[in-house]
Amino acid sequence: MHASLAWRLFKNPKTPWANVLISKYYSHNRCPRANSSSTWKCILNGWRTCNKATSWVVNNGCSVNFWHDIWIPFHSNIRSCIQGPLNCDEENIKIKDIFINGVWDFNRLSFSLPQSLIFSIQNSYVPNTSSIDDKIVWRLTSDGLFTTKFAYTFLDSNEDSSVHNSNKNFNWIWKIKAPNKIKFFIWTLHHNILPTNQYLNLIGMNMSPVCTFCETANEIINHIIFYCCNVKLFWNTIIQKSSNPTLLNNIIFSSDKWCNTWNLIKNSPFNNFLSWKDLIPFCLWHIWLTRNGNLFNKKKTPINTHDTIAKATEYTILIAKKDVATKHTINLKWEPPFLGHYKLNIDGSSLGNPGV
Repeated sequence: MHASLAWRLFKNPKTPWANVLISKYYSHNRCPRANSSSTWKCILNGWRTCNKATSWVVNNGCSVNFWHDIWIPFHSNIRSCIQGPLNCDEENIKIKDIFINGVWDFNRLSFSLPQSLIFSIQNSYVPNTSSIDDKIVWRLTSDGLFTTKFAYTFLDSNEDSSVHNSNKNFNWIWKIKAPNKIKFFIWTLHHNILPTNQYLNLIGMNMSPVCTFCETANEIINHIIFYCCNVKLFWNTIIQKSSNPTLLNNIIFSSDKWCNTWNLIKNSPFNNFLSWKDLIPFCLWHIWLTRNGNLFNKKKTPINTHDTIAKATEYTILIAKKDVATKHTINLKWEPPFLGHYKLNIDGSSLGNPGV
């Protein structure tokens, strides 16, 4: 979505909202100012994605940066092929400054380019003279237009993206036997964007990163789920209520990553009615609910293990009952009254006199 916003601004810079942001924050060094708005920082973040997935069609060469923009077909930008710093007067060189009257003048550069790179440049089509502006196109679509679908596909497959990690496949989350609000909560856990004290502190909110319950360490996801004294007591109580407490006690605290623990014990039974894979989502959810209650109400209430197990058991039984299909035939067709009778159709009902 940041990339979509950046693409809209670049393609329509004269719209009022774009004009205001460009006039206030744009600078040629392509770095956000310290006092830039969050919207402008999002646009710059999105433009980094656009910059990797777009290329330029060179016409007059006035807009295309020789170093940083991608304009050679099937090739990365030239700057990524060059090591070492550039002179300050070379950083913003445009193609028109080097391609003059149909000839590449590499003598205008302060150093020699590799021969293979020169060959790629000379084999790229650039019009000798043109009055048409340079055009940027989205490389992933046949018509060159931006779509969020292909932007997401690009980010998902790009190893340099923050979205990419070893656990990037999160389709399994939506198959969990839990309410949708718990599924979404686990989705935030999986992406490390749970609004813990440390996370909120890092994104600029004026608050302490320390855990408000134990006040001994910064509140990160692993601390909330494993290390806080309140949650340790919770896990120990849950384990003691399971059918195999000795084995599970070693497994749960053997890793500081909740997803690894989940994978290790998800196929084990918790008791005669419940498995761990059905219980853990409710455990994580009740840990978070209790944490929020303690934080906002300034309390130090322990996590209710009985309520956690009860809610998980109730939901599992209800889901099992829902799988038993029952069919009811309801005639929805309107039928006229018998001859000599009238039928009054109303939109409403009555529970009073004379009855239903």
